[in-house]
Amino acid sequence: MAVPVKLSNSSNVPISVTDLTTDLDTSSLPAGCNSDWFHIVQSDVSGNTVDVAANASVTLPHSGAKAPTIQLVDSHTNQDACQKAKVTLTYSGNASSGTATPTTPHHTTTPGVTRTTPTVTWGTPPSITYGTALSSHN
Repeated sequence: MAVPVKLSNSSNVPISVTDLTTDLDTSSLPAGCNSDWFHIVQSDVSGNTVDVAANASVTLPHSGAKAPTIQLVDSHTNQDACQKAKVTLTYSGNASSGTATPTTPHHTTTPGVTRTTPTVTWGTPPSITYGTALSSHN
């Protein structure tokens, strides 16, 4: 599941976001829902810098940069504790701004990021009649 992430720039100069990291806040998981069952694919902002105008915002995916994704990975164990779980993601990153004048130093700032809380849901599996041999689909 792609996670749209809003990058906000509250400064009066444009910035270039050069890095973004997404992490799972394990304290948001219900009891019995293992954080190892979640897989996050990071945004590719570090390879596709995202420019954000002064006092503006953009939402990933944007300018060739992909949004991060999160997936519940099949552990081949009972994962019902994660059913209907609302997970919290945390973000950190880097951005820079500067002018074309070589003597003007660049400064680094942390872009504002709006959190999103995706919900993991899946349907109830069909009933299995007692005595039926199980297959890889059960």
